[in-house]
Amino acid sequence: MCVVLWREYETFQLGTDFVKWVSVIAHNQVHRFRREQRRVGPQLSDAAVDMLAQDAVERAGLLESRRDALRTCLEKLPHTDRQLVRHCYGDSRVTFKRAAHTLGRPVNTVYKALNRIRKVLYECIERTLAVEGTR
Repeated sequence: MCVVLWREYETFQLGTDFVKWVSVIAHNQVHRFRREQRRVGPQLSDAAVDMLAQDAVERAGLLESRRDALRTCLEKLPHTDRQLVRHCYGDSRVTFKRAAHTLGRPVNTVYKALNRIRKVLYECIERTLAVEGTR
C-alpha cells in the first residue's frame, strides 16, 4: 500500500484531508484486488465492502479527534505522571518491569500508577469530546 501511495503522492492536494485521500486510494486498491480474486471463491459483496470502507473513513475522523484530545489531556497531567507515561510508552521495547527497574520503583507500583493515569486520561478524553460534540 505504501508503494501505491508513493506513486499517487502527486495527486494529494495540501490543505485537503489526508486520511480521506488515503482511504479512497485504499478503497480502490481493495476493489482492484477483489476483481482479480473473484475466481477464488465466495467474497463479500461490493456493497458490503463499500459500507465497511465508509465506516472506516468515518472512524478515522473520530480517531484523529481522540488523538488530539489525548495530546491535550497528556499535557494536563502532573509532570511526574507525564514522565512515567513517556518512559513506559515512549519506546515499544521497554517493558513495565524494565521501566520500574530504571525508575527504581516496584513493578506493582508502576502498574497501579499507569492504571490510574489511563483512567484519568480516558475520562479527560471523553469530557473533551463531549464538550466538542465529537463523540
